[in-house]
Amino acid sequence: MMEMFLVPYFGKMRIDRIGEEEIDTWLVNFVDRERRGTFKKITGDTDIALVPKKLKASYANVVFGVLRLMLKQAVKRHIIPFNPVDNVEKLTTEQKQVEILTITEFKVLLFQ
Repeated sequence: MMEMFLVPYFGKMRIDRIGEEEIDTWLVNFVDRERRGTFKKITGDTDIALVPKKLKASYANVVFGVLRLMLKQAVKRHIIPFNPVDNVEKLTTEQKQVEILTITEFKVLLFQ
């Protein structure tokens, strides 16, 4: 995660120059990145096109957690005075819709 997502963006910055604004911009633009080597099929009327899959907000939040931990350690070691991640909010993720069986559906499923 560090090599793929953190170093390309923050690698040339001094650690004490990484602020809330830079982190927020990085995080907001995270989901616009494309996964390398993975594609999703889109079928039209006649053609099948392969387009890169976009990264999900939940995955961005995992990488964000790695950044948070790294900067927390920098604070602990007195390299930086405070953790700029503390004032940046994680991305909101899409919640999956959960459907629960009705009593009738449950009985049909269980007793047939």
